Amino acid sequence: MGFYINSYFYCVANKVVNSTILWNVDDIKISHADIKVVDSILADLRSSYGKEAALPESRGKLHDYLGMKLELWLM
Repeated sequence: MGFYINSYFYCVANKVVNSTILWNVDDIKISHADIKVVDSILADLRSSYGKEAALPESRGKLHDYLGMKLELWLM
């Protein structure tokens, strides 16, 4: 999909599409300023990995991950 491993933090992969997309290996967090770019990456993931079961998706500031309630703050 065109991601490359970040040389400073090996658990992160980046891809440049009008700015950087961040993908983190342990929680598969995808972020980008343009929601259409995120939608495109999710569509690619669904076509490759969502054939047997739907891939869960969470958007916005509130997330439930591994039993934790997370609230994201934008700086």
